[in-house]
Order: sequence, then C-alpha cells, then structure tokens
Amino acid sequence: MTTSNQLKLNFEKLTGVNIKIAVIDSGIDKSNPVLNRNIYKMKDYTISSAYSMNDDDICKDFIGHGTACAGIIIKNAPEVELLIIKIFDKELNSSYELLLKAIDFAIEEKVNIINLSLGMTQQRDYSELQQLCNKAYERNIVIVTAENPEGLISYPSCFDNVLSVKAGKIHKKYGYFFNNDSSNIIIARGDHQRVAWLNNKSMFVSGSSFAAPHISGIIALIMQAFPSIGIKQIKEILASNSEIDAPELVETYKNNSSDEISVELGDIIKQQNFSWIKKAIIYPFNKEMHSLIRFRRLLPFDIVGVFDEPAKLLIGRDSGDAIGIEPTGIIIESINKMDLYSNQFDTCIFGYLDEVSRIRKKDVLKEVALKSLNMGKNIYSLSQIHKEPYKELYELSVKKNLVLWYPSIDPDLLKNIGLLKGIFNKPHSTPKIGIFGTSSNQGKFTTQLTLYEEMTKAGYKVATISTEHQSELFGVNFTFPMGYGNSVNLPIDSYSAVLRGVLFLLDAQKYDIIILAGQSGIIPYEIETYSPTYTLTSIAMLFSTNPDAYILCVNYYDSDPFISDCISALEILGKAKTILLVFSDHTNETKFSGYKGFSYRKLTESEICRKIEHLESKFSIPATEVISEKGKKKLLNTVINYFS
Repeated sequence: MTTSNQLKLNFEKLTGVNIKIAVIDSGIDKSNPVLNRNIYKMKDYTISSAYSMNDDDICKDFIGHGTACAGIIIKNAPEVELLIIKIFDKELNSSYELLLKAIDFAIEEKVNIINLSLGMTQQRDYSELQQLCNKAYERNIVIVTAENPEGLISYPSCFDNVLSVKAGKIHKKYGYFFNNDSSNIIIARGDHQRVAWLNNKSMFVSGSSFAAPHISGIIALIMQAFPSIGIKQIKEILASNSEIDAPELVETYKNNSSDEISVELGDIIKQQNFSWIKKAIIYPFNKEMHSLIRFRRLLPFDIVGVFDEPAKLLIGRDSGDAIGIEPTGIIIESINKMDLYSNQFDTCIFGYLDEVSRIRKKDVLKEVALKSLNMGKNIYSLSQIHKEPYKELYELSVKKNLVLWYPSIDPDLLKNIGLLKGIFNKPHSTPKIGIFGTSSNQGKFTTQLTLYEEMTKAGYKVATISTEHQSELFGVNFTFPMGYGNSVNLPIDSYSAVLRGVLFLLDAQKYDIIILAGQSGIIPYEIETYSPTYTLTSIAMLFSTNPDAYILCVNYYDSDPFISDCISALEILGKAKTILLVFSDHTNETKFSGYKGFSYRKLTESEICRKIEHLESKFSIPATEVISEKGKKKLLNTVINYFS
C-alpha cells in the first residue's frame, strides 16, 4: 500500500521532461527564446488552409494571453514539450466548433495534459464537448480548465472529468490547495504576478486564467515522477502535496450550493402579502388601473369604488363600460366626493398622478394621500413615495397604524448580486413565454393575465413575472416594476442577476410554464425623436430571461414594416420564435377635456377578422385579440401546441 509520505514530491528536482502539454489559447510569441525552445508542434485554426503563410504567421499571438499561459507552465516545468493550438484571432474571436477541433486534435496527438484557460458560459447543448472530455479521460489525458471568475457555470470546467482551477492568493512557486473531494476544484496562484507577454516583454496579470497553467505545470512534474500514472492517482498525489489551509480567493464570489441559494434568495425575493387590503377604491382611472377592473376577479380583495378628476369625460360612467367590457356596476365618481364613501373602503390605490399634478400645479399625490390617511385609510401607490419629501405621510401613517406602500425592488439586493450571479447561468428546464409589445397601452399585461387565467383553468401550474407595478396585487410570483415610474432602484446591469435568480427559484418549484411580460417598445418608433417607450429596459429583460418563445402585442394601426422590424428584433436578439401576434379589440382615439385622455372605440367583428387575416397573411404567424372567448382559446391553444 502506498503511504501518504511516499506520495510527497520535491517539485524543485523535477522538470517535466518528456511530458507533452497542449495549450489551447491565443497562440504564442515565438520571438521569446525561452518559450520557443519548448514548442514541438503548432496548429492554427484561425488561418485559412488556403492562406499562404510562413512560420511567423502560424500561431502568432496578438493578445498575449496564450503566451502568458505557456510561460507559467514552463516556469514550473521547464522541460515540458508544448503543442500550441491557436483558436483566438487578433480580435479575440473564436467559436465552439474551433474549441472542439482543438481538443480533438490534442487528443489525437496523444498529449498528456490539455491546458484550457478559457470557458464558455452561454447556454447551449455541450454534449459534444462533454464527449470529447470523456474521450480524453479514457485516454488518461488530464484536462485543466480555469474556473469562471464570477462564479458562473462555465464549460468545460463544470464537467466531472476535468480539473477546474480557481484563482487564490498563494505565493509559493509550487503552492496550491486541493482536498480531492467530489468537486475536483483546485486553488492555485491567481493574484497579480509577472508573466511573459508579447514582444519579449512581461506583464502583471491576475485571474483564474493564469492559475490553471500553474496546475498544468505541476501535473507535468507528477507525471514525470510517476510514469504511466492514472488520473485518479494524480489526484491523490495532488492532495498529498497540497497546502493544508485553503488560501484566500482572488475572485470572492459566493459559491453556494443550490439548496443554500434557494434559502437565501427566498429571503431576498418574496411575494408580498396584501391581506391588509379588504375593500379598495382606485384613483385616477388611467390605463394602469384598467386591469384592476378588467381582472378584479383575480384580486384577493374587492374594488368598491373608482374615482377620477372632475374635468374628465369619464365621470358618471360605468367603469366597465368606460373600458369596453361588461358593466361592473361601479360608477366613476369625482375624487372630490371621496369622503362621502369613507365607510365603504379601507384602502386607497393611487395610480400615476404626475400628469394631474402638472396640470393642477400642485402635488396631488401628497394632497390625496394626506386626506386618505386622515380618513384612516391605507395607501397603495403605483408612484414611489420617498421618505423625502413625504416624511409627513410616513409620520402620519405610523401614528395612525396604517400601511403606506409602493412597489419597488429593495436596493439592498445590490449586496447580494454576487450570490445572484453565482447562479446566473444555471440551466432552466421550465418553458418560458415572453410577452413584448410594439408600444405602450396595447394590452401586454392583459395578455399575460388572460394567458395565466386560461392555462390555470386548463389545469397547468403557471408562474408569472411581470414588470407592471400593479401586478403584485394579483399575486404574481415576482413583480419587477421597471416601466413607467421605474422603481427597481438598481443599475440596469444588475437586472440580469435578479431576474435570473427569480427564474432559478421558479424552476426549482416545477412549474409547467413561466409567463413573462416586458414593457413597451422592443424597438422605438423613431431613433431621432422622443419616443415614449421603454426599449432599453425591455431588451434588458429579454436578455435576462431568455424566453423560449414570444408573443408580440401590436396596435391596430401599426404599420407592417414596423411590426416586421419588431419581430426581427426579438428573434435576432433573443434567438427564439414569435409564435403569436396579439392586438386589442379596441383602438384608441385621443380626446381633450381639460385633460388629454383616450377614448376606446370597440372594433367591429369584421374589423377584427380583417386584421387577423391581414396579419396572418403578411407575417405567417397566428394572430388574435384576447378578449373574446374565441380569442382566449386561440391564445391558449397556440401556446400549448408550441410547447407540446
């Protein structure tokens, strides 16, 4: 039996002689005499075979990365033989296919070690890459890879049959940490170090890319000391010669297990409990409030009153009739009469009041909020109510033991971005349908709630992520209020981490489908002029959630070229297919009566039929409205059939 002491090595006396290492990278600076003498063969996949090239052109490193990695290997194992395989060109471009070719070539060349100071984080089918790694393992070829510096899932470092290396703060020449557990992860020197660079110069660099070649060099020494050794035994020797204590990591992301992440994210991202709302009134009756009337059956509380500005044309009308649905029996009253109904409600739901405030030249939100609190009513506001300048409102709500709430994303999430990024690229198995639109005010949220309701009635377990502020009142799984009056309170480059974290949680709960809804304008109508859309945030959501298919909401009056551009934008940027075009059964007409407002003209049945026929003929994509029973059925069947 081999003892631990027998596995101890004096690395200083070893050189790596007769050991072959393939360095798959950006090439090498052959003008460096120290590096050049170790090269026994080169292969360049970035130059066409038809290209007339001399020796200086082959595997020329324009970046420095490959040169640095080769230099680190030689520094640890000065007599190894290097097979240089170049897959990155001068613009740092490469491809999955080139990586496959490079690994296969190295295997057929019968190298002992393959150094991959690279990795891919895009979600795709990596079965061919895994098969090649299995092939190398079966032939006793060690693949050493660099761990992703941000903790993202990276290929091939996440495969079981490779050795993945993290960057640590360790300064012994042959120092590293490895405990031979199931993870196969090693920590080697990755903090700032001087390495060989281009034009026979040196550079200070850091990162896991430069930790991996330290281990490749050390394994070469082990293979020299124990000829014909197997990979399992190499791990035993690595463990026997490891530092006792793990060094501090250079990349300090939190590498939590899935269960730990679920628990911690569950504390960060919660559905809100609105049990304090029993009977509510809404004011004003703008488009964001229409869904509260249209889908009031989905709310966990009752809507008992609708109020609006006295100058609006809607006063005295039935709230259902005003938006083109069946009468509700709830008549739209003037906000000046709110106190007459005081005994009928416990909560005021306020929509966006900035336009009303502009016209009335006063802070209407503060005015009606003070009035409501003094009446003993809770407040739910779509607009943000900051502690300043609304300190008086908060003091009054505390004094009267009332709730003052607005939807937002807690900025403390920024403290957990490292945790969220740690699961950014975890694959999702739950199908995702994304609802996007050509503009505002066209029914994206209506489409989302309709699809949710129809799929739930059909027996499916459905999750929803919405960007509408009021969506949390309907009990959606997660509200990300990034539209009008954006209250996400995070930088846009953090959106992905949060949304991917939510998707991870939902995926673990085994839903049948996740319905996502973005904001208006996947592309703007015009680049040169002001366009009231949320293109940037919509694209951020598209990239963050990566839906498997799209529903595009269009306007009755949208031009064909603009619809075509929107479809192209979705399918080019998001790589999925648009499976349905949806339009409202109403068209908007602008009217003025002191206030600018929309009057909803219901389309005739013949207009709807002609629009469906035109859209389907023009774009070869199913089209429908989603208000009629026939339209709802078409929406449901299109989604089910696509994912079946």
